[in-house]
Amino acid sequence: MGQLTVVDAFISSPGDCGDERAAVHRAVDAYNRVSVPAHQTQVNAFGPAELHSAHGQYAQEGINRQLLRYDLHIGLWREAAGTPTPSAPSGTVEELRLALDRYARTRRPWMMCYFWKASPTNFDATKDELKDHGWYYHAFRDPAELEQLFLTHLTGYIRDEYRLAGHSTTQLDPRAGSGGQPTLTFQVHEPDGTARRVSFERSLVAVGRQPGRNDIVLTSDRVHREQCTFTWKDGVVFYTDLAGDSRYEPGPATGDSSVAYGLQTMHVGDAVTMPDGSRVVLRAVVD
Repeated sequence: MGQLTVVDAFISSPGDCGDERAAVHRAVDAYNRVSVPAHQTQVNAFGPAELHSAHGQYAQEGINRQLLRYDLHIGLWREAAGTPTPSAPSGTVEELRLALDRYARTRRPWMMCYFWKASPTNFDATKDELKDHGWYYHAFRDPAELEQLFLTHLTGYIRDEYRLAGHSTTQLDPRAGSGGQPTLTFQVHEPDGTARRVSFERSLVAVGRQPGRNDIVLTSDRVHREQCTFTWKDGVVFYTDLAGDSRYEPGPATGDSSVAYGLQTMHVGDAVTMPDGSRVVLRAVVD
């Protein structure tokens, strides 16, 4: 056996996410059972409870000082917002902000964030912070779905980032982001046969029923408040089906569906059909 590669994954969540944290640990255990003997790659998942006691001006500061080097940031939200700190709405949000800042400087950690679909809590502010930094997030119905969703994302990300056997030919290129925000252009085909062309100079484009919170707004009641997102990251456009009922359609030049880093990728000409029958086609990407 060759040298073992260890991928450190920090699980950040409010106190009410015990079942969700357990689901993530089960997924990590399932991944390690296969990947350690097959690829000599192991994920080390940990949370604040696994960190040693450290002094600071406030409790969260002691945790923060131990979060300077890790590879994956796993954010979980159910109902509780978390305990406020002197510098953030909660310790979980403070950890998220530190991770976003460090990724901008070092390309680590990769973000994997998940929100409970049935939550009565409004997490729009946290989601907006992710979107403002060009990061997508995912929604789950229950811990069992979270476990499978996270295992898929984890497996795909490590396979492609560390170029393990069977990795995608797609690879992120940090140099692609050196020129600023990309311009993403879409053709939106409505069920009544009308079409409109829209362009956005930003790295994340959201689709849904909420004016003011979505870039492409669809008014049908069959469309969810948060339907899906298209995210440009380091030269690649990823598609995230937040509601779980959109349909990806590869374009003529794509052929078969392309998945990279555990996520669906989009190429020019690819389309997504929404629950109301409308289609959003990626027409151009300028970075």
